[in-house]
Amino acid sequence: MNKNNLLLALLLLCSTFCYGQPGTHRIGWATFHDTTLFSNSFMAELESQLKEQFDRTIQHPGAVDEFNFIMDVHQSDSLIFERNGYSFMEVNISDLRSFSTRVTICWKSDSISNLSQVHTSKVNSRTVEFAWTNDFPVLEYQNVIVPQVKKSKGQDGFEFDLNIYLYTFPDVFLTYTFVNEPDTSTLQLINLEFEKINKRKHIFYFSGLKEYGGTYSMIVDFDSIDYDNFDQIEMEKYIECLIDIHRRMSKTKVGKEIESVTLM
Repeated sequence: MNKNNLLLALLLLCSTFCYGQPGTHRIGWATFHDTTLFSNSFMAELESQLKEQFDRTIQHPGAVDEFNFIMDVHQSDSLIFERNGYSFMEVNISDLRSFSTRVTICWKSDSISNLSQVHTSKVNSRTVEFAWTNDFPVLEYQNVIVPQVKKSKGQDGFEFDLNIYLYTFPDVFLTYTFVNEPDTSTLQLINLEFEKINKRKHIFYFSGLKEYGGTYSMIVDFDSIDYDNFDQIEMEKYIECLIDIHRRMSKTKVGKEIESVTLM
């Protein structure tokens, strides 16, 4: 094969590989792993309608965003099938526990007569209706969003609510909400409470409390812990350390400025 023919063959191969493969597209909490199967409007309606129904079904407005649920749509072994005027497909839902659960969704259309064409057609909220089915694990997801440790304002000397989820330990993501918009000195006083612990003995890395897109948060990493081998006693000791930091924080002037703290 001469050089020109070889170059042409390589270009054809590259074209097939780059443009003939399914694409991945992220919309909100949903990742579509084969965009060649769906119209853009179908993907948008699926994401929006199922998110709204998810929050309503587990009776917690904003749950998908607050607790970082993720939906993966159409994995390689997921098939679309029709039954009794509905199309069905399995999706994967990931939650705080890093667990992935396979759940069935369905849709119907009173406007498009050929059901098999709905997912490739231009649709809107009036022409397609999505729903979760009987295998949606309502109680499981309701339990996921309940904190394992909760301290309420006025309890045990706390000036604010403290909600702790232990799913990602030893990596902990902290989010603070305030009674009023905090100033720099408030953030510095909170960071100081964490610095006091590490001055005596290094226990964790922490990023410092900062504002990210309207949310005040920080990361705490108990980097001395073996991620794969820590035990329940060790985890409880370090979680108690975080509780104690916030208990002491409640006794300072900054405690009255905090509305709630969530550890995930």
